Amino acid sequence: AVGLVNEPELLILDEPTLGLDVQSKLSLWEHIERLKKEKKVTILMTTHYMDEADKLSDRIAIIDRGKIVAEGSPQELKAKVGGDVIMIKISSDPLKVVEKLRMIDGVRGVDVIEGNIRIKVNVAETMLPEILKVLGSVDGKIESISITRPTLDQVFIEYTGRMFRDEEPGDFRRQMMIWRRKR
Repeated sequence: AVGLVNEPELLILDEPTLGLDVQSKLSLWEHIERLKKEKKVTILMTTHYMDEADKLSDRIAIIDRGKIVAEGSPQELKAKVGGDVIMIKISSDPLKVVEKLRMIDGVRGVDVIEGNIRIKVNVAETMLPEILKVLGSVDGKIESISITRPTLDQVFIEYTGRMFRDEEPGDFRRQMMIWRRKR
């Protein structure tokens, strides 16, 4: 709160929601969003909570062992590691449409799993109109459509090869030794 008294152009937040209950966290998220939109404050934030980074960030830098290993918008980072998966159930034989779907520019993969068509794309919203047009050309109707996206947790693991807590043996002890030497 003290950092906001002079209405700064840049606000640096280090783990702002660490230790907060859910209600307080959501309230702080709303306040951060308001600062960005209404006051045009640039916010530099560190966090270990990927849902927080996804919700609040326009740009993300993933840092591993002191080096930036990936940078981009949350959407760009997710697209780089796998993009979206569209699952479609149709009332007719899905095998009749698979080859047509594979021909769509931007479709990265199509297969049939337990009668459902699985389509891999970078961004589902941009691909759906063309996919629906192809599906409209076959007999039968669409029974269901679902879209799943990679999470920032998956992005983090992809770029670092580990979760946050998977530190190398001895990391904590080595850090403690460094802190003791500085005293």
